[in-house]
Amino acid sequence: MKCRQGIRRFSAWGFSALAVYLMPTGPAVSGEVVGQTRSRLDTLNADKQGTSFCDLTADAFRATGKADIALINASAFAPGSINPGGVTVDQVEALFQFPDDRLVVADVSGDTLQRMMERSVGVYPTPNDGFLHVSGLKVVFDPNRAPGERILSIKVLEGTREVPLNGSHTYRVATSRTLARGGLGYFKIVGPNLQIQRLNETASESVITYIQSAGTVNYGNEKRVTTK
Repeated sequence: MKCRQGIRRFSAWGFSALAVYLMPTGPAVSGEVVGQTRSRLDTLNADKQGTSFCDLTADAFRATGKADIALINASAFAPGSINPGGVTVDQVEALFQFPDDRLVVADVSGDTLQRMMERSVGVYPTPNDGFLHVSGLKVVFDPNRAPGERILSIKVLEGTREVPLNGSHTYRVATSRTLARGGLGYFKIVGPNLQIQRLNETASESVITYIQSAGTVNYGNEKRVTTK
């Protein structure tokens, strides 16, 4: 989707976040160059660690959903990479298992987010389709501790500040329908009654719009979910 937009930029934890206000002007087409990347964007080992394309996707979801936080499961991504230079629609779509999966937003408590992150890192370093890529969070965990007790700290990005996750606070979370409905073993955590709002944008459209809005992206090792 091509857009006219205003952008508010800020940086924290070594990555740039965008608050994006978009005015659609027409759909992006196959093969179209939608922006530039200064860094290699890949999904290498997305099932156990952060990657450049996964971090970009989480940021895009958060911007699209005007959310506090975004979560995206590792199994949403397909193996591959985009080299520095022009980024096309086809290249973005190829890095998703289901590029047409639609985004949702939901109000999720801090306590629920804590338990979701515990599940995310519970079998680390074993590959895990349910490993979560995040935006708006910084998570530190100890893989030597027992599953369910590994999270040492979770901080939330509020503007340019880092504040501890508040277990009783409700956060607006952008994610995939699969995760919001409790897929990948998250059902026992989110439950069957989580109220979600479906968005018009698909996963690939969200990333394409985000890259178009930024013009040029540059993602390295963001270390959003890290070990002690």
